[in-house]
Amino acid sequence: MLISVMEARKSPGQAFGFSFENSGLSPLVLGAEEVVLIKPVSVSGSIVADAEGISVRGTLKTAFQTECARCLKPLEEPIATEFNVRFHKSAGDDDEIYLYEGDSLDITDMIKDHVLLALPIQSLCGPDCKGLCPICGTNLNEGGCVHRK
Repeated sequence: MLISVMEARKSPGQAFGFSFENSGLSPLVLGAEEVVLIKPVSVSGSIVADAEGISVRGTLKTAFQTECARCLKPLEEPIATEFNVRFHKSAGDDDEIYLYEGDSLDITDMIKDHVLLALPIQSLCGPDCKGLCPICGTNLNEGGCVHRK
């Protein structure tokens, strides 16, 4: 995902908007798990250049396939998050900047990072999910079992 910065570098301090969709980011890897995006990543925002680099601010939206942490029902979990990052031509002491070369920013890694950061710790099919019986594995949302009183 490339964003041209040529005009922004010619006009420091002025915001330039961008918007696009990309479906080529999936699957992402988080530890030993794959995160499969089931909707394209929709990204919109603006870039502003200054003497030190380029600020990129915006929002991203997508959805991923997961399962309920209690009953294992398959779920589609939406992701919507905001980002505000810096791109520089050379590395510095700040871990929260990204590097760029030439007249364009490749924001692919930044988008991947923010998708992974926006993932919930656990997904539930509903706040009242009863989960599975720990003895027989029956989904307690669909009815009781002989082990549950």
